[in-house]
Amino acid sequence: MYDTLTHIDKQGRVRPELAMSWESETPLRWIFRLRPNVKFHNGEDLTAEAVIDSIAFLKSEEGSKFYTASEVLNIAEVEEIDPLTIAITTLKPDPILPRRANLLWVLPPLLLAESGIEHFSQEPVGTGSFRLADWGVTSGAAEFEAFPASWRAPTAIDKLTIFIMQESITRLQALRSGQVHVAEQMSVDLVSEAGDDNLLLYERVAPNVAGVAFRVIGNEESPVADQRVRQAMNLAIDRDLIVNQIYRGKAIAAGQGAAPMVNGHNPDVEPWPYDPERARQVLDAVGFDFSRPINIRIATGISGNDDLIYQIIAQNLRSIGINVDLRSIPYARWLQSFTNNDWEDADAFSLAWDNSAYFDAIRAETYTGCFKANPFFCAEETKPLFEAIEVEMDADVRRGLLQDLMAVLHDVAPAIWLVSGTEYIAASSDVANMVLTPRGPAYHLVSVRDR
Repeated sequence: MYDTLTHIDKQGRVRPELAMSWESETPLRWIFRLRPNVKFHNGEDLTAEAVIDSIAFLKSEEGSKFYTASEVLNIAEVEEIDPLTIAITTLKPDPILPRRANLLWVLPPLLLAESGIEHFSQEPVGTGSFRLADWGVTSGAAEFEAFPASWRAPTAIDKLTIFIMQESITRLQALRSGQVHVAEQMSVDLVSEAGDDNLLLYERVAPNVAGVAFRVIGNEESPVADQRVRQAMNLAIDRDLIVNQIYRGKAIAAGQGAAPMVNGHNPDVEPWPYDPERARQVLDAVGFDFSRPINIRIATGISGNDDLIYQIIAQNLRSIGINVDLRSIPYARWLQSFTNNDWEDADAFSLAWDNSAYFDAIRAETYTGCFKANPFFCAEETKPLFEAIEVEMDADVRRGLLQDLMAVLHDVAPAIWLVSGTEYIAASSDVANMVLTPRGPAYHLVSVRDR
């Protein structure tokens, strides 16, 4: 339904969306040129005013509650150069402003001024391929209709129905029965079963890294405050077992918080080898107290089979003599603890290094390192690198600094990084032209043959 100024493709590259091009005029000033002849669902034209008003809303007190408001905190001013060109001035250099712009959803300015933001929760109006026909409050299925005037109008579909089905097996059964054409977020254990049904399978490696984060700040007396202990715990983990048994070979073992397609991923940083004997030797050398439990708190059900992954971690650590207390907590409790660093007696907790917002390694480091509000871990040696990365405008130099940061963090071992997983979508055999993007299927390109 909505479009943003830019989008990021599955290779992690910034691409045009509502903005056709952009350039850094100075370290503090960016010029964005907008796509011509773009219509909103209500007939308004996309102009510089729409972008200016959308950013101004996010910077307002009312807009500050939205998660994307953080993306405009560094914006000092937005001015119109001409009806299709804007200049964005920042408070400090922002080398990834075009990446941030993939989170800047643009609203029609007249409707926003007349009706306020609440209107868009009930009657959304954007520039996208489809417009809302029915939320499906009674039917349980949201109905969308093609918007022929869209700059990316659907090529073959005039109607889109979205069903909410919580379980993967339910989605697979809906595919088998012909109730749906496409099932998103298929769990890996059902992929081979879907293949046996001659369904079409689509996959992409996610820009996230699953792991277990160590909590040191506020927990300085814990054994995990010792870098050598954290390294030993990494050596104890059989990542190949997780890749092959849990993900059926459709995952990549990780040794850093940036997946391969993320800007700043360091290809020279290898996953920690599986070496339990060496891990035990390290623990013996540092005088590790094997009677003291290591408390790990996990939220499960976030991704397929994550409970089994954490059980493997606990088993691996116990095999080198570590007394692991592994407990599952509700996600709401996990989120509150993560936000406030209030983990009670926890030494570690489940966490995904999620770089999907920017496809840039600085994203995850921002909320897992020294500069997170209420941090749980801080390696002082990373601060100068982080600060340099934030303002480095040369893309190649900045990428090198990010890769340096990934190398430093690997040795510091703030976490047990596990794997970058694969996301799956299944479709019936009558579906064609399925293109996956980081936001999901590009439904405006899809076609369906008559059954």
